Amino acid sequence: MLARTEYGIGESFPRDGGRTWTPGQPSRLRHIPKARFCIRRLKSGNILFVNHSSPDGKTRSHLTARISTDEGETWMGELLLDERKGISYPDITEGDDGSIYCIYDYSRQGEMEILMAVFTEQDILDGPGVPFRTRVLINKASGKRTTR
Repeated sequence: MLARTEYGIGESFPRDGGRTWTPGQPSRLRHIPKARFCIRRLKSGNILFVNHSSPDGKTRSHLTARISTDEGETWMGELLLDERKGISYPDITEGDDGSIYCIYDYSRQGEMEILMAVFTEQDILDGPGVPFRTRVLINKASGKRTTR
């Protein structure tokens, strides 16, 4: 089990089929504190992990996708989905054709956009320079509040 914590990502392991768990401890996964991440098993059986990988370890930026083929022991590839500051709340799903759709928000106080990146497992493994769809605008809030 992985959990969003004050120190980054915490992890705990089941002992007896999930009735009891090991005490929570910091995960080896690099991640900024208090930020949402997303992890999902793909149809291939591999695990996809999307999180912030900011150089300073503090900024909600550098939204990055990685793949594990060994149940999360190691992570391969590094596909940078969006490097800007103000990226948050990623979520992912996989299409019937193997395309991966990652939605996230950008600039809650400014641009107020919901964006999407579309890529494949192979794109992640191929790494930087891979052509994929990114920053696809899904919704842009006007910032105006209406009352009923």
